[in-house]
Amino acid sequence: MCDICEGRATQLEILERVEQRRIEIGWYAIAVSGIDGVPRPWTYTIGLTQTWGAPELVMVGACGHCAKQTFDQLVLDRIATSWGCDPPAEVRVGDQRLGIVPVHPSQWATDRFTMWLEHRLCFPHDAPQRAVQLLFADEDHVLPTEPGVDPTVRRAQTRLDRAIVRDRQPARGHTRRRRR
Repeated sequence: MCDICEGRATQLEILERVEQRRIEIGWYAIAVSGIDGVPRPWTYTIGLTQTWGAPELVMVGACGHCAKQTFDQLVLDRIATSWGCDPPAEVRVGDQRLGIVPVHPSQWATDRFTMWLEHRLCFPHDAPQRAVQLLFADEDHVLPTEPGVDPTVRRAQTRLDRAIVRDRQPARGHTRRRRR
């Protein structure tokens, strides 16, 4: 659970902590998991775009600790020095192969990036709203975007590079007319 959910901090206190860390090292990672109704954990960064012009990072399906370790390696080894605005399509962190896909703009309309959006409201900046998703490979180093990936690994990672498709069912109380 999170500090806010367990009453250890207010949202403003968390946002101030995020900003302090962003000032000190350039970024902060938010891990979301253990909440009722959340089928998969996800972790994302705040500050990479603002500090280095690189897109924010997000991982779905990996525990927060594992995602943060991956982010640490990428920030230290690549983002702060060479990524800029144009990340590669794939990277390796240790022996782990990671695919990189852009997050579709419609994903920002969900609650997936709430703290990023709240941080921007509390600490305004001109950095664009951009993120990339890191997709982890299966044991055979096959990515979810490739044929032959282990279905369990593919299902564990909600793909954020796709547009959100709203329910196409008619609203309650409305029926479709039958053609005659």
